[in-house]
Amino acid sequence: MFTETAELYDRLYSFKDYPAEAAQVRESVLAAGGPGEGALLDVACGTGKHAQALAAHYAVEGMDLDQGLLAAARERLPGVPLHHADMRGFDLGRTY
Repeated sequence: MFTETAELYDRLYSFKDYPAEAAQVRESVLAAGGPGEGALLDVACGTGKHAQALAAHYAVEGMDLDQGLLAAARERLPGVPLHHADMRGFDLGRTY
């Protein structure tokens, strides 16, 4: 969807408080009995802003269907594994 306009994605969603949303994700993981640290997969990671905030607590990886958004995420998150895959059916060879 954003392959041709990935540079506009962050501007379009500039109203979002990514650190607060990432904190809510972490709270949900902990409330469900999940770990406070370890590996976490950000499905539909977009440009990587949630993964960037979650990296303080987890070894994050990202996955998105859109190559343009993944390119932006790669710039934001050097060294973080990012996967081009469809969330409806993927196998990254491990669990999170």
